[in-house]
Amino acid sequence: MFKSLVFLLLTICSHAQAGLINNTNYVTDTISGLDWLKLDQSINYSYDDIVNNQLGVTGDFSGWSIASLGTVHNLFDNAGGDGTYRSNNFTSTNAVMNNTLTNLFTITEGTNSWFHVVDSIPGGSTSGVILSTAGNVNQYVGGGYSISAAAYTFIGTALYRTTSNGNSNEVPEPSTLAIFAIGIMGLASRRFKKQS
Repeated sequence: MFKSLVFLLLTICSHAQAGLINNTNYVTDTISGLDWLKLDQSINYSYDDIVNNQLGVTGDFSGWSIASLGTVHNLFDNAGGDGTYRSNNFTSTNAVMNNTLTNLFTITEGTNSWFHVVDSIPGGSTSGVILSTAGNVNQYVGGGYSISAAAYTFIGTALYRTTSNGNSNEVPEPSTLAIFAIGIMGLASRRFKKQS
């Protein structure tokens, strides 16, 4: 019985991943080793203001970078996305991923999370993404998303950095905890055998 329990515990724990960790103003993706600033931290800033003024040493987002669409897609993958967003500008099959991300990154308007990504074509119109809790992913690539000089009360910017401690494993691995638990159970069983 004890051996069966140990085997089951090790099997389950070896497949677990820490995933996304919710911090106060950012979310850590332990798979990629990136921190993602929550969207409510960058609303009311225009895309131009962030690019030209806020990413520098004295800016409000010093140490952060604007994510490309590819970097955002990696985050989507790590949050359980199905990958359809990589080849389509509109998909409607990612409700679980969207609910996870909108809950972690904040909903910026209604049931949606709006955010800018790096423009692939510089100019007066930005590129961006809208995540809906219904599972929709709308992507505007190469413009048509918003006016770059305007500050919006509902559009944030996808900002990321390497994890603050430089290590993507901020929480103990589940298998480490399992080994510790097995050791404690082993010590307890030896004690009970000696008392018998």
